[in-house]
Amino acid sequence: MTQIRFFPLLLILLLTACSAPPTPRETPAPVRVQSGDVAQIEPLLTEMASVLIPAEDAGIVVAFVDGDAVTFAFVGNPNFDEETLFEYGSITKVLTANVLVQLAEEGVLNLDDSLNQFLPETLRDPKWDDVTLRHLATHTAGLPGLPPNLNPMMRLLTGNGDDPYADYDQEMLYAGVQATSVEGVGETWAYSNYGFALLGYVLSRQSELVYADLIEQRILDPLAMDGATIVGWSSDKIAPPLADDGSSGDHWTLNAFEPAGALRGDLLDGVAFLQASMTACQGEDLVSRANCLAQQSTRMAVRDGEEMGIGWVRTQGEDGVAIWHNGGTGGYSTFLGFNPETQIGVVFLYNVSNAPGDLDQKAVEFLTAAP
Repeated sequence: MTQIRFFPLLLILLLTACSAPPTPRETPAPVRVQSGDVAQIEPLLTEMASVLIPAEDAGIVVAFVDGDAVTFAFVGNPNFDEETLFEYGSITKVLTANVLVQLAEEGVLNLDDSLNQFLPETLRDPKWDDVTLRHLATHTAGLPGLPPNLNPMMRLLTGNGDDPYADYDQEMLYAGVQATSVEGVGETWAYSNYGFALLGYVLSRQSELVYADLIEQRILDPLAMDGATIVGWSSDKIAPPLADDGSSGDHWTLNAFEPAGALRGDLLDGVAFLQASMTACQGEDLVSRANCLAQQSTRMAVRDGEEMGIGWVRTQGEDGVAIWHNGGTGGYSTFLGFNPETQIGVVFLYNVSNAPGDLDQKAVEFLTAAP
């Protein structure tokens, strides 16, 4: 559910390990500009056009936000528009983190509460005492990327790799909790989808809502993300999922891993969340306050120049910091980020898994490059 390729992150599933490498493009893909001024973002669009895989259905939808102005552009697939639906993957984690901070602001829980106090009594174990909700939200809980009872390679070998999380329900999560070894809590950063599955479990338990309803009530409805869902799709305008060789990819059913990567939506939803994030520190409503707090540095380093907020990633560049996250599933690659100092932001949604070209890194560089 993540595609942060220039980080040493866990590649959650080797879904493309046996596929042929993508064929290089002979000519750049066509770029359509629907509205706005592309002068500032033209270098990034040119890069996208050059690396888009040469598959008929492949395409990238892009929004560039500069203050109050929004530019929409489309690379490749001529049928894509701002209402075409994609899987957002791990960008979902930013929404999960926002709800965590909302509940902390309301006094329902504390960021430094131990995970152990939220587990069913039969699962409580001293090994969880030092693991806090803050650790889960910053990938510092000493957890593996996936629980020990979810082996992606084994699922591939047994023919269940196309929808790898579909049968991983709450009972499986409980079994994973019992079998997990916890090491080095708070000491180092290690990306963990498992950690966000546990975090979402806590939020649902404390709010007495299933995760989909929790996100709808606390994020999607307040921000008018009308095309966004956690379960199902809001229309039939769905971008076909593709593997990185252009063959058919797969939709994922996230089940207990919904808090780590189940968001689905269109480009307008991404713009709504991006604009809300860019202005969060000027807002007084609960969603804005939580978003602003989550964007701040936790001083947990990922690598030189890169550190964690709560859910968000922060990258220091020549012209300020980029606050961002990306995502990837069985047929999609995505990015959402902004520079709070220059007030520019980018969202792109690509219907190719493990997309070539390091477009997420280039988007971060674009956001932080000195003019």
